[in-house]
Amino acid sequence: MQKALDHRSLVKNEREYYKDVHYPSSPLQAGPIYFLTSRKCDIFGVCCEAIPQQVNFLIEESFDTGKGANPVICMYLLWRVMTGLNASISISFLPVGHKIFS
Repeated sequence: MQKALDHRSLVKNEREYYKDVHYPSSPLQAGPIYFLTSRKCDIFGVCCEAIPQQVNFLIEESFDTGKGANPVICMYLLWRVMTGLNASISISFLPVGHKIFS
């Protein structure tokens, strides 16, 4: 637990979205023309200052990240699990239409 808390202060969350990033893909075409059609994607990067390394994620255009903090937090928590800082993470959201009672 302390190791994860130590890394928390050293991780910097950077979001970079490039609208026109393309990578070749067409699963319906076979042979040498397989990479003829390009696919649009966005780039999400997390830079960890504890180790000189940045992890980039390609997000398909069809995956609508929407606005707000939830998509960014989910991507960051996924990165923590993938790098081994956490074994698993559980997130609880209120159902649609419910409000926080104070």
